[in-house]
Amino acid sequence: MSEEYKSYCGIDVGSENVRCIIARPPEKPGELPHILGVGKAKSFGVRRGVVIDPASVAQSVDEALAEAEKVAGVSIESATFSVNGLGIETYKSSGVAAINHEGPISEDDVEKALSAASLVQLPNNSRLLEVLPVSYSVDGQDEIQDPTGMVGSRVEANVVAISAPESSLRAIEKVADIANVAIGGLQPSVRMGAEAILSREEREIGVLYIDLGGQTTSLAVFEECKLRKIVEVAVGSSSVTNDLAIGLKIEIGLAEKIKKAYSELMSSLEKTIKFEWEDESLEFKVSDINLIVEARLEDIFRRLLKKLKKSGQSPRLPGGVILSGEGALIDELDKISRSILKLPSKLAKLEGYKTSTGEVLDLGWSSAIGLVLFDDRSFSDLKKTPKRGPSNVFEQFRTFLFRSKK
Repeated sequence: MSEEYKSYCGIDVGSENVRCIIARPPEKPGELPHILGVGKAKSFGVRRGVVIDPASVAQSVDEALAEAEKVAGVSIESATFSVNGLGIETYKSSGVAAINHEGPISEDDVEKALSAASLVQLPNNSRLLEVLPVSYSVDGQDEIQDPTGMVGSRVEANVVAISAPESSLRAIEKVADIANVAIGGLQPSVRMGAEAILSREEREIGVLYIDLGGQTTSLAVFEECKLRKIVEVAVGSSSVTNDLAIGLKIEIGLAEKIKKAYSELMSSLEKTIKFEWEDESLEFKVSDINLIVEARLEDIFRRLLKKLKKSGQSPRLPGGVILSGEGALIDELDKISRSILKLPSKLAKLEGYKTSTGEVLDLGWSSAIGLVLFDDRSFSDLKKTPKRGPSNVFEQFRTFLFRSKK
């Protein structure tokens, strides 16, 4: 297949759904990739973001991928997969390389510093996913973005390292093996969603990106255009559904129906609302529904804030909070976020991403879009430069992506 027509694929394995996107590179600089096909399947065998039944998940991947391939008219052999659930960690690290030659600092010198910085002490049974350069210093001069070509005797790389539990990664690898899809990369879902959503300005001034998923909620911190921290809590929008079922004493299917209609309920002046369910007409107080939903959402944001503070990361960022994920469309989510996190909060905008049929993708597709963007790089180059390859190639694409969003 020629490079001009090469296709890329991202597969987001979530607790509620598996989403797949197939795309090809843009025809012109400054344009977004062209989405050829999308597919979605109900997710079975995933609990709180972690794969517990690879065979069931592989079947969902098969269904989502087959749907996307049918629309795209192409067959996919490899894809970048998401990693979710608790246990994804970020660490600050640094590494030094001495300059033992005459002349300016070379790329090899920078690679040595990055290699030293990648020697992070990880918890048992964790695997290093990626090392992201944050800044460099040369002979004590800090905050340098690219030291190549400078003159000095010592270069230091400051990085953020991302790790995930070995068991979670092996489960995803098992899924891919059963589904007969080669893994082109493994990336945290929240980071990929941020790549698809955030503008350069938002990253530059500092922002909290929150992905409200089905059974987990994830937060990524960006400052000065760099990822600084990822935190996750094991509760998501499905907990809202469960609370409604328990609080209103109704079946889970009706609770989900009420949750999806929540925005309409809150914009209505009615004090009670009727729902038809299995040949019955049931009536509920809107105030009762609102009390249940708000209580759970407040709980989610309090957990995020507690975990963020425990990590030592300040939540006070000028860019505020950007809310995304399939659970982000719940009405007044931004209001609750402002109340708990004490920051300006707004719903993310997924602009410019349309399917080949003209359908505009909603926020539930954010991570899948980021995954297909990440997949748009040479896997052979990744294998040649395992320490720097993924982030370096993605940084080049990120430059293009920012340019398209200015």
